[in-house]
Amino acid sequence: MAVHESARVRPDVVVESTTAATTRAPVHLHRIEITARTFFTLLLVLATCWALLKLTPVILMIVASLMLVGALNPVVERLEARGWRRGFAISVVFTVLVLVTAILITLTFPALLAQGAALMERNRLCASNWRSGSRSGASPRRSPSRSVGSTTGRCLATRQRSH
Repeated sequence: MAVHESARVRPDVVVESTTAATTRAPVHLHRIEITARTFFTLLLVLATCWALLKLTPVILMIVASLMLVGALNPVVERLEARGWRRGFAISVVFTVLVLVTAILITLTFPALLAQGAALMERNRLCASNWRSGSRSGASPRRSPSRSVGSTTGRCLATRQRSH
């Protein structure tokens, strides 16, 4: 590639010499310079993002605790207005909160375990039905052999929709 005469005068402009009848527009080379201030600003932004990602659990705990304090403070202030000491009012409010949470967990945990066990059993049945259907070479579009209300019927109906 030959360099045009004007490129010797202006080194940032490169023009290809052409032997054909068409000519090309000059190519302008742009030089990008990053100042030290921009570089350090970029480093500061990246370090801040990294710190926020690492501190996300701590920030979430602080936000949750502030929400809890904001929600329980009116109750503590009412107890203080009735003559209770602030420390004692706080301990009573948190004791009641822990008791209510324990009661809710006690009432919902057995039902949650039963539903989880039923889900695992249904998943096991679906998986075994799917494996036995795929090994036997049965057509995935066949109608279920059992009623649709049964677990096997629901598994097969789900399998038919997926194919």
